[in-house]
Amino acid sequence: MTCRRRRRPIALPLVGCGGRWPTNWTCTPTSIEEKIFYPQLLKRGADDPEGETLDAIGDHNDIRDAVRQANAATVDSSKWWAAVGRAREANDDHMGEEEREGLSDFRRNAPIGLREALGRQYSEFMAQHPTSEGLPAADRDPQAYVEGIEAGSQPKPKDYSLGIGSLKGK
Repeated sequence: MTCRRRRRPIALPLVGCGGRWPTNWTCTPTSIEEKIFYPQLLKRGADDPEGETLDAIGDHNDIRDAVRQANAATVDSSKWWAAVGRAREANDDHMGEEEREGLSDFRRNAPIGLREALGRQYSEFMAQHPTSEGLPAADRDPQAYVEGIEAGSQPKPKDYSLGIGSLKGK
């Protein structure tokens, strides 16, 4: 469920950002993917959705870790460049896997209405969160995440809807 506009502008080399990643680089897309996409993939996927989800959550952790390391290093130092390289590699691998595996599996197995609804919810979330302020930036335990989804420990709306339609909250 990666933004088609590729909101992850990895090391151009971070020109205009003072060598630091913008705050929405990782937390905003990973937050919404972990909130709406991966739970649905676990329900609808057919080609090892649990494995795809475990890998993706681990990838998100690797990306966040590398971004934190780059932001903690002196800009243009060897530590900074090494962390930028790790972030770029982790992000590139994740994006490729997501396109080939999770998204492809979901497109084949989820009804068009659900896919469209998740796309709208994704767009709304990104518009509401131009930065990652207030969003969780902590790594997740991939196994605990999957087990929580499968056990139904995700908060459920009181009206039993998916909470993704145009009347959400009305």
